[in-house]
Amino acid sequence: MPFSTGLVVIVTAALDLIASYNKGYIVRSKYVKVVLMWVGSRSYALYLIRYSAFAMAMTVWWYIEPRGPVFGPNYTLRYVAVWLAILLSLAELNYRFIETPLRRKGRQMQRGGYAVRHKNLASRAAYAGAGAGVITPAWCATIEMSGRTS
Repeated sequence: MPFSTGLVVIVTAALDLIASYNKGYIVRSKYVKVVLMWVGSRSYALYLIRYSAFAMAMTVWWYIEPRGPVFGPNYTLRYVAVWLAILLSLAELNYRFIETPLRRKGRQMQRGGYAVRHKNLASRAAYAGAGAGVITPAWCATIEMSGRTS
């Protein structure tokens, strides 16, 4: 391992250790913490949506500039502003209307003994997946338990 790579690992580990105390050693500003917490909570949505937001931003500019814009240096700031607006809006919608309700439903299922009440659900889902041509580990286990081999 080159020296620079090892140094990056050591510095990153030290920063991670310092940040884990949550005492404000690295970031003291309350506003920066709020922004970083927002980005961290929506990071997966940002990751998933970024390419779609690129395409949407380009489509927006095709409608704004009817003569067909050539995306050069004079469009960079405007294009990035539209892309960020689309990206952040869609990430927030995804977080509020998809991620949060699914987390809430997962907690309800965990607390309510969902697996005990619906013990046949896994085998039903496995057979449904097998019917659709999807082989799942649950389907394989069901076949092994039933004694069928094909």
